Amino acid sequence: MKQFTAGDLLQVIVNEHGWSLCCARAGKDKFLSECPAERYDSFYDPPFRLTKDALEGKLALVVQVKTNKLNQPLTYELQIGEKKYFCKAILAQKYLLKV
Repeated sequence: MKQFTAGDLLQVIVNEHGWSLCCARAGKDKFLSECPAERYDSFYDPPFRLTKDALEGKLALVVQVKTNKLNQPLTYELQIGEKKYFCKAILAQKYLLKV
């Protein structure tokens, strides 16, 4: 299981099925989610009425790691550009690669 620490520089990758991480273009949602990245730079997510931007190839800096009582990571606070986002640990394992 991949674990990252504060200060790690990561790159957002695309998995073998063409999915990657994306963020909401507008609104207060600061959690990253999965999206089909190979075909779209951005796409509309009807259930949430949000336009989401794919983050394929972007660099992210780990600002903070939130862990449970067993010291396992739950969420990562990431800085991508000038914005800060939260990423669940399970998504970080799938779509983030240490540079």
